[in-house]
Amino acid sequence: MRFLIFVEAGALGEFTLRLGARLSAAAGADVTLLTRTAEAAETIAAAQALLAAPAEVRRRPEPRAEALLAESAEGEYDVIVAGSRGRRGLRRLALGSMAAQLARDARVPVLLVKGPPRPISAGGRVLACTSGGTRGERAIRWGGRLARWLGAELTVLHVMSQLALSAEAPLEQLNETAEEAIIRQTREGQHLASALELARAQDGGAAVEVRPKLRHGLVLDEIVAEAREGDYELVVIGGHPTPDAPAGLGPVRPTLLEDMADHVISALRRPVFVVRGEG
Repeated sequence: MRFLIFVEAGALGEFTLRLGARLSAAAGADVTLLTRTAEAAETIAAAQALLAAPAEVRRRPEPRAEALLAESAEGEYDVIVAGSRGRRGLRRLALGSMAAQLARDARVPVLLVKGPPRPISAGGRVLACTSGGTRGERAIRWGGRLARWLGAELTVLHVMSQLALSAEAPLEQLNETAEEAIIRQTREGQHLASALELARAQDGGAAVEVRPKLRHGLVLDEIVAEAREGDYELVVIGGHPTPDAPAGLGPVRPTLLEDMADHVISALRRPVFVVRGEG
């Protein structure tokens, strides 16, 4: 396994490197450090000191997102790790954000590290969100791996719409808990049971506790609410491809047609792991 970690100075850069170093060491992964051409030598030296083993250093002149996308396309990396400061207001409307660009265009999973910096200690909490299908399964697999690598408790979340699944669907299903759905073997219950089994099957690290969670409402709102209410230290979501833009939209495309991943990344102030590609 290979990690590509973007290195930059400052508190967020150090937090990003520490989290990336911890995960890569637990995964037994090789690390490549990527930086802008002008980054100071002492910043690279400090980054190397945090790693379990010396890493290859790559320098590129492009802006962060473009540099990471280009490097990850040229090399065989399994995970990208980068800090995300976020972009607001008119600047975001005109240009989009680095995090959104990576979540949308990267071919491999991306760990977007957002502040405020805080260590993820053993016994912490990871939230993995599943929506069904192969992309949801990949998110659960990665949630299981990450929780094991961190020694954290994993919660598997599925959001059920407040609208009945069909005209024949019992209304009580709209308020049932995850445990009730699993016992009753409803469609959501069967999906959660399969997701729990998949998460527990991941190798590497210590065995962790895996809990199911079922929420009812709009998917985006419920993911953000659960992440905040549960005080999770890491959130795992599946990335959904953005539809092609109508002709003439130009650079406004990232904001007008952004996917669910971008909304979650923007709303949360904690690391978000976006599962893309086939990993």
